[in-house]
Amino acid sequence: MNNSRWKHIVGITGAICLLLVLIASCSINQNDGERSNEKDPIVLRVLLEASARSEAIVENVESFEKQHNVDVEISMLGRENLDEKTLIDLSTESGESDVIYIFRETFAQYAKNGWLMPLDSYMEKSKKELMKEDFLEGSLDMCEYEENTYGLPIYLTTCMMYYRTDLFEKAGIEAVPQTWEELKEACQKLKDIGVYPLAMRGNNYSYGGGADWHLGMLVYSFGAQYYLNYPEDLTPVLDSKEFVEAVSFYADLLNEYGVPGTPTNNYTDNILAVKNGNVGIWIDGAGLVTDYLTSDSAVTEENIGFASIPAGKAGKVAPKNVHMLSINAKSEHPKMAYKFIEWVTSIEHQMESTFIGTTRRSVFESTAYKEKHNYGSGAWLEVYKDSLKYAQNDYFPVTPEWPQVSKEISEAFADILMGENAGSRMHQANEKVKRIFISR
Repeated sequence: MNNSRWKHIVGITGAICLLLVLIASCSINQNDGERSNEKDPIVLRVLLEASARSEAIVENVESFEKQHNVDVEISMLGRENLDEKTLIDLSTESGESDVIYIFRETFAQYAKNGWLMPLDSYMEKSKKELMKEDFLEGSLDMCEYEENTYGLPIYLTTCMMYYRTDLFEKAGIEAVPQTWEELKEACQKLKDIGVYPLAMRGNNYSYGGGADWHLGMLVYSFGAQYYLNYPEDLTPVLDSKEFVEAVSFYADLLNEYGVPGTPTNNYTDNILAVKNGNVGIWIDGAGLVTDYLTSDSAVTEENIGFASIPAGKAGKVAPKNVHMLSINAKSEHPKMAYKFIEWVTSIEHQMESTFIGTTRRSVFESTAYKEKHNYGSGAWLEVYKDSLKYAQNDYFPVTPEWPQVSKEISEAFADILMGENAGSRMHQANEKVKRIFISR
């Protein structure tokens, strides 16, 4: 807050002159050069995903507000509602939100349309405070589009395989599956003892929130690609032999061994199924571990196991994704918005909250992080680190057209899951994607 105090000035003319100077100076926030004073602080509107990391921001934001004389108004929405709200806010250029929580799957589209503000000039001026070198490998690179940075990473994630050790023992499964075929064999053994074998995403919500988040693991490990040679050659190859094999295998796996409701299940549905206590294996985000280990869950520290995702004939490929905080190009307070983003992604804030998907190396390797996230006596963290070794930055081959491409793939997979021929349906999807790029 501006704590300047008026002093007694002798001489009417001198007093008036000094008064005018002080009034003018009070209208400038000394921290960022934008209008802000004690009576009328900047109002910064922030739109976040509803999550534990966002709750940590809410808990700690008062210190930022006091330091910068700003009122931060935070709104939080679930993933699908957030995607819709973000698209409306940005496409209408309303400037309703200054800072927006962005998913990598969509940011290239927003950046190309000029809806997000490049951060490079701000980052250059705050080199010392930003400490770019401390961001975990690839996390900052994944916020770039055409050599400009459009966000700072707030959350880094990959996938791992979870399983119930007690149900494995009951089913006679002596070793954790290392390949997709071995996973299928383990699922059959679990099914034989009356257990729902597998929980994975089946719904057709695209942008990384549905089956597409898991499908890529099979696509790459079966030796397939989305494009002929991303990013140089964006000719889609969704109907290649390997791609069709991957899609067919995943659809068969879910139809034969998935939990009830699999075709429409997202990660929250699968969390509930797992917590109810009759699921043997589930594959999903590493950061979801705390959602399984709640007081009302049948999953406990004593019966949960962790492993990296299975391999296919082309090896093992895990997902890698970042969520970022970006500035609305129509924000009236871009400098303050950047300061807020810099604070949220800072080592200091992330160390204080030590939330599970930290993007800071110094936090990830700290004793505090290891002690807070000591699931399975450290086994979870070891598998998380191992999974990141297999994770690739371009797991989603993001272009401005990716939301449309992802939508076509997700809808095609939904039809295949319901019985349509995989080869012909993926050929249809491939032709539609070709037209997307022709019309761009």
